[in-house]
This record gives sequence, C-alpha cells and structure tokens, in this order.
Amino acid sequence: MSTQDKKRHPLRSWLWRSSALAGLAVTVVLVPSTAGATVARPRPTHATSGSAGTFINARGDTCHRALVPATTVACIHITTTPGKRLPAGARPPLSNSRPRPEAGLTPPPECGFGPDTYVPAPNRSTSCAHRYHHLVTYTPNGDGTVTITGTLTIEEQSWVTYTGSTWVHGLVMIAGNGTGALINGISATISSACDIHPRHCSAISNGGPDNEPVTITPETTFTKSWAEGDTGPALLRRGVADGLDDVIGTVFFWIPPAPYPSRTASDLGFLTGRCDSIVSSSDTCVNQHFIPTMSLSRGTFGAAADIVAWAQVNLSAHWGQQGVGQPLTRLANKTTRGNNRKIICDSTFTSLGTAIGGDDGSKDSCDEFPFAASYQSGALNGVTSGSQCAQVEAVEIAIPTGDLATDWSSVQPTAPFTGSEACVRGHVPLKLNQAVGCKYAGFIKSVRLLDRDQFWLAVIP
Repeated sequence: MSTQDKKRHPLRSWLWRSSALAGLAVTVVLVPSTAGATVARPRPTHATSGSAGTFINARGDTCHRALVPATTVACIHITTTPGKRLPAGARPPLSNSRPRPEAGLTPPPECGFGPDTYVPAPNRSTSCAHRYHHLVTYTPNGDGTVTITGTLTIEEQSWVTYTGSTWVHGLVMIAGNGTGALINGISATISSACDIHPRHCSAISNGGPDNEPVTITPETTFTKSWAEGDTGPALLRRGVADGLDDVIGTVFFWIPPAPYPSRTASDLGFLTGRCDSIVSSSDTCVNQHFIPTMSLSRGTFGAAADIVAWAQVNLSAHWGQQGVGQPLTRLANKTTRGNNRKIICDSTFTSLGTAIGGDDGSKDSCDEFPFAASYQSGALNGVTSGSQCAQVEAVEIAIPTGDLATDWSSVQPTAPFTGSEACVRGHVPLKLNQAVGCKYAGFIKSVRLLDRDQFWLAVIP
C-alpha cells in the first residue's frame, strides 16, 4: 500500500497495520471503498463440524459456513488496541456521539481519557483503561484472498474506584461510523468479568442485568456500571493478598448481523487492583500500581524531616525523591528491620544525651535514612557499620521557642562526606525520630503498602 493510499483510506491503513500486529501476512489490494475490499491471506486451516457450522481459521477468526448456499463462508475478525497505540487516523469520528438518555455515567476526570492517551493508575484508589475494538466482517475467496464486507471501531473507556473491599466498575463505549454489514452497528451482550470469576469477586449490574441484549449503534455512546466486591482469599482469612489484575473487566459477546458468527471477547488484563488482609484485619482493595507519596512536614517533624531532605540533596542516590531518585521500597520483615537498625546504630554511635533536644523535654537518638524498614537501608546495601554513613547532627535555633520541631528544625554534617555514601546517620531528638516512625506506620496502613511496595518521600514546609 502506498503512503498516499493510506492517507486516503485511514481505516484500510489500520487494517493493514493491525493485521501485521496480529501476525497476519496480508497485502491490501487497492479498491475504491473499505467495504468490499479484497485482501490476500494465508491459506487457512479449517476445523469444521460437518458441512455447516462454525469453525476457526488460521487467523484465529471465527467463521460460519452457511447452509444455503453451502459454499458461503462468513467471518469476523476482532483486534483490540490500547488507546496509546492507536494508529493515526483510526479513531472513530465522535463529534456526533450522544449518550443514552437513561445513562449519566461519566469517567473519573483523573483518568484523563483522550483520543490516544489516558492515566492507567492516577491514584491508589482508581484504575483506568482505554482501548479500541476494531471489528471487521469478511468472506474468504477461493483464490486465497478475503473480501471485507463491514467495519466498525468502538472506543472503550473503563475504570474502577476502590472503597474498602468493594469498588465501582464503569464502562463507556463510543461507536464510530460503521460500513457495509456493520453500517447499523452490532448487537452484543455485556457482563462483568466477575460473573466468570465468582471466587474472586461479585458483581451487581446497575441499569439492567448482565447479558442483556443491547445494540451498539454508530455515533452513539453506551454506558454501563457494576457494584463489585471482593470474594477472594483476602476476605476469607487474615494475612492474605489477592491480585485482581486478571479478574476485573468486561466480557463481550458480539452478535453481528447474519450470516456472520458471534464472537466472545474480554478486556481482562487492563484494569488493575489488589485486596489484602495483611496490613490490617479488614479486607481492603487498592490499585497497587500507583506509587504513593509520604510527606514529612518540617513544621511537625523538625530535624527528623530535615535529615531526609539533607540526604536527598547531598547524597547521590536521592532516595525517594520523585523525578530525581528511585522510590523507596517497604521492608516488612521485623527481624531484618531490627538487624538493619543494629548495624547502622552500632557501638560507633555515642549518644549526646540531653544535649540534643533536652531543652524541649527530649533527648538524643540515632536516626537513619534510608529507613531501616526499607530495602534501601544501608545495612542491606554493603554497609557493615553506621560509621560508614554520612554523619549529621540536629542543631538548635539561636532563640528557642519551646516547640521541639521548631527549635530543632535542621541538621548539619559533623564530618566530611563524599556524597556517595549509602546512608546518613544522625543525632536527632528522640521524640521527632519516633514521630516519623509513627507517620510511616500510619502511611503503610492508609495506602495498604505491602512488602516490596514502592513509595516516594517528600519533605514539605
């Protein structure tokens, strides 16, 4: 196909590209319109059932051999592409799309759905997916070619929003212009994938039962939603995590006009989630693919926040600093966490007692960063003694106010450092040090951070 012809026939250009993506070695023969186009195809291997019935050819398409005349074969080919990978010119014309009167469902704005982009994991409680379903009907010819008889592209926007162990699953489908056999659209039954995964989740359909026959009409919008909930291991017993990445989604049973066969397809693997009863006894679900941020305020945590900021600025790893360094990773094992602390705060650390924080009712403590409860702890990355870390010490302001975080708000180095150290160890008021530990524990619970889950760390005023 020439470049000029691809521009003149954008959907035929998509057919050429999507066939290649599907592993189909086809060549488009130039014709004046999409419906009725003749394309070459490899010789199919048919698995037939008698002289009439449905069979699957070498492409994986579903075909039907009509009874009268017995030589007629009708096929349907379906390709699904993520929105980000949509070939230029293949998006259906949506300017005239109009919602069904009974449906007021709209996607969450944080999904950022656009012509060729979206945000799959905008936050810890939302998962979004964007796809295009390209449907093509055709008939095989005796010379090894096929004649395209109809086309229809349907944009799909779907999402889930988690609350506890339940979630709302929404679906918006926007149909473009149909051609040929699909000029009036396509019928379908649509259901939640939870219907086929009852051991993982349950679904209650809103606005009509699942498997209800509907018609997806060109240049219109179809919407549907479900109230879904976890029924998996995390709900049934304590200390279990249950992944939903291959469970949440929609099952489509496409029903084209006769004589074309029906076809089942699903969109599993795009929406993501995980339920757990590990962080707490109550089963709770989140989108684990979003990396959350823990914020430490200098006004609340004083020098215990500043030691983090000091490390992010002065040491080359920039632990947890989004856009500069790599995220931190939660370490859940208590024994390993304790060993990390013993190594960093070993006998080479000498407490300064009430000289650090004593004016405000506290005392000195050994503080470290990265946290002992992270896989980035210096003790897990080649450090055998805290003396190998960069060394800092909290300093008191000239005129104390009586507020611990205000009076001991910053740290300064007490020994030369290279910037390549694997950790920083500091003399920090104990109450501030403990407050950060409590903050981290609460953060873990609020975002359901499991072992090896990543997170960012931001120091704010």
